[in-house]
Amino acid sequence: MRVLTKLAVVLAAAAVAAAAAARTGGQRAHSNSFSIKRINYGDSIEKDATEETEICLNDEADVLTVPELITIGIKVGAEITDYPVESVTGRCAIIKASRPEYDKEVKYSFALKSSIDDPSVKPDDEATVAFKFERVPRDDKVECNGVVLRRTMIPVDAPKVPAGCLEGAVAGGYCYKKVTTRDEPTEPDPGCLAPFNDASKFEYCEGEGETFVDNGAPAVARSLTYTGATTATLTLADSDDDTLAGVTDVIVLKNDAEAKRITLDLSTGSVPLTDFGPSDASYTACPVKAAFTKYSITDLYVLGTYEEKNDPTAGNAYYQFGFRYADNNHEKFTATTSTDGGDTEDSTVTVNCAPLDPGSRCYGYLPADGSTPLTLSYKDAADTNIIIVNPDLLTSPQP
Repeated sequence: MRVLTKLAVVLAAAAVAAAAAARTGGQRAHSNSFSIKRINYGDSIEKDATEETEICLNDEADVLTVPELITIGIKVGAEITDYPVESVTGRCAIIKASRPEYDKEVKYSFALKSSIDDPSVKPDDEATVAFKFERVPRDDKVECNGVVLRRTMIPVDAPKVPAGCLEGAVAGGYCYKKVTTRDEPTEPDPGCLAPFNDASKFEYCEGEGETFVDNGAPAVARSLTYTGATTATLTLADSDDDTLAGVTDVIVLKNDAEAKRITLDLSTGSVPLTDFGPSDASYTACPVKAAFTKYSITDLYVLGTYEEKNDPTAGNAYYQFGFRYADNNHEKFTATTSTDGGDTEDSTVTVNCAPLDPGSRCYGYLPADGSTPLTLSYKDAADTNIIIVNPDLLTSPQP
């Protein structure tokens, strides 16, 4: 008789468990690995009672399957408001609720039951997180030739430029920072804040700002001018070119690695380069505006001398120069200068580097008066990739 009684108890318990499993739709919880890892608010800056808020659990939690088993509580001050879950995706639950007011202390609770019909007060699993809700900086994103940067405003009264900003950042302007794979999981994602200084534990996000990408129609920059021993000017386009309208900041990449933020001179359509030296580097310039035109140019590592002849029967003085023949896509080059101070008499020569191996130095010379620049370009339909060397720099011996 006792055996039958025990068997009846076991069978009854099994029936209850089976019924509970049927009501839960298979949702199971594990309280030893259950925490709120991230809260995603809508992208709208204005508060909206119908906007969606997404509350996500940590990676060790089970995937959520039944919205009706979850209740989200939001406490602001002394008031707690409970919200039903509209839907679940992975380990995230979505509710319709506006974000809290900024600079308020808030507390979120994530309550998960194993049964819809369970009348108990305490859920099977519950996770909470409390923090001060502050405005997340609306970071903009700039993509320049595969390099991704985040842009934030630097306050006018900032005592110093934040660490990590590209060279050229100033108070009252923008800070551009390269976006790389996070070495430390404690750093928050773009558009997010980690109130406990550890994004691997918790972060909340309000979305990013504008995204600036090129229009898919790259152009060759107008010219690169050697202006001094360590300076140059990169001219993107004519000053009245529509592609530069409204532009202040230009991101300049050297060999798609070294990056600088430079202020555009709209009167000339150019940007100054510092810490410069002749080389075979490639430069890419991205004017920060919507659907911008990406400009590029390759330095030709031009060095030269101005040679004066004492024999008047041998002709005028001349520029002797050498440059880097980079590849066989461009085998001929056009060099030009002037023999009368730039008034009317142009001096032009074509230099054919085709017999040489790419990467070699190629040489040429042409009559010159020593007062006007030497201009070197690809010999193509438009004489593109123009490198201009000021005359006072044509004194270096050839390598």
